[in-house]
Amino acid sequence: MSKKSRGRIWSFRAIVFGIVLAFLPVIFWLISSLGCENPFDESACAGAVYLWLILLSFPLGFVFTFLALIVWLVFRFRKTS
Repeated sequence: MSKKSRGRIWSFRAIVFGIVLAFLPVIFWLISSLGCENPFDESACAGAVYLWLILLSFPLGFVFTFLALIVWLVFRFRKTS
């Protein structure tokens, strides 16, 4: 396997990881707030704590995905010599 294809594989994995990192707290929040009357109330539903985690994971996941996408594009369009 060439260095270029290894770099593309790892950067694609990093893209997927960034997307999962961004949306995983949303999935946890949806699952944990199924039985709550008000899923946005932290005192009534413990799942609303995941809303605070979303504030960190969305920007971090999208920045990670964006940087991995740039690396993937560099490996994709770089000329081999």
